[in-house]
This record gives sequence, structure tokens and C-alpha cells, in this order.
Amino acid sequence: MLEQKSHFRTLACLYSSLQALFSQRSDVYIAAQTPLHYDEAQPTNHKLPDLMVLKGVQNSQERDTIKLWEEGVIPAIVIEITSHATWLEDLVNKSALYLRLGVKEYIIFDPYNEFLKEGLQGLRLANGEYVPIPLDAAGVLASEVLGANLVRQGPLLRLVNLETEALIPWGAELTGAHGDNSAQVVHETQQQVAAEAQRAQKETERAARETKRAQALEAENAHLRVLLGQMQNAPHR
Repeated sequence: MLEQKSHFRTLACLYSSLQALFSQRSDVYIAAQTPLHYDEAQPTNHKLPDLMVLKGVQNSQERDTIKLWEEGVIPAIVIEITSHATWLEDLVNKSALYLRLGVKEYIIFDPYNEFLKEGLQGLRLANGEYVPIPLDAAGVLASEVLGANLVRQGPLLRLVNLETEALIPWGAELTGAHGDNSAQVVHETQQQVAAEAQRAQKETERAARETKRAQALEAENAHLRVLLGQMQNAPHR
């Protein structure tokens, strides 16, 4: 439960900071824990990134899923927050998929430096390969896609404005600056992230049911083919 709570807080911080960063853009969509369906030929295949930023799409409508063949664009950046259950998947399988898809930047963040040698790691697409994004002496990672820097602040991953070099505030930091409205901002941010996580869970369950139905149908068809073969090979009386 402690790991889940920390993961949620880190996710909420990043999500609200990204919303603030792109608040003036109507063509940028930020997805939190939304199923990413990447293969039209096998539409149930999907991953569940913690955060994705899609550029060149309308953000006026929330998505329960991201289907690349419908969006017509690849996520420009994916950010994964590691956990005991996901760190190996994040480091190996997902990085291979995001490379194949052509995701320009892939960021992996380990809030407590438990699983990765470097708690903040970044990969950038260059000549068809992922190359590490170096951290500077202060541990800052420069994201070309976001046009902002990323830096650790305890278990949080913060965005830094390139012009002002100031942290981009997230919901909880608005407390006191905007009176009672700050609590509403925090509440709305938490509700939005939680709602997207719930939608993602429902979509994952639906996809699993579809996969099971497809597998059952294939098994039934295979059984019928065997029976038909036996009937055709049986001696005629």
C-alpha cells in the first residue's frame, strides 16, 4: 500500500505539472495510465504506460484508450515510474517496444532508487536507436520533447522551466497561493488521475476477456478440425 500511495503521488505530481506545462496548447494530449494499443492487426495487445504525451492531436476529449492507428501519431515521450512489480518490464520489454514504435524519448524514474542503478534514466531516439540522455552534474535531465528539464525532488520527479529555471508547480504547491481554490485543484487532479486509472483497469479487463474468448474459439475450432480429419480418414463401410 505504501508503494502504491507513493506511486500515485509521483504520478499525480507529474501529470498536473505536464498539464501546466502545456496548458496553452490545444494539440497536446497527456494520458495517465491509459492503455496503449499499438498493433491494429492484434488490437487487444497493449501496454499501460504511466504517462504519455501525444503531440498533434486534439485534447478536448478524454480517451479511455490510445489506439495508435486511430490517433495517427506516436507518443512523443513516455514516462514510467518503476515499482517492484514493473521495473524489469519497464527497463527491458517496454523500452524495446517504444523503440520499435519510434517514441522519441523514454524516461524511467525509480522514486527511491530501489531497482535502477541510476534512479532517473532517459533514452532518446537517434538514428533508429536509443541512446542515453546524460544527466548534468546536478542530476538534471534535459528533455527536448518537453522543452523542460526533469529533476528528482525526493520521491517526486519535477519539471523545471527552461527560461526561469524554476520548478513548475503541481497541485499540492498551490495551497496558500490561491486560497480555497488550491484544495479544489488538488482534488480535481487526484480525481482525474484516479478516474483514468479506473478506466485503464476496465479496459485491461475487457481486453483480457476478449483474449480469453478468442483463445476459447480457437481451441474449439482446432478441436473441430481434428474431428473433421478423423471423419475424413475413417474407413468407409
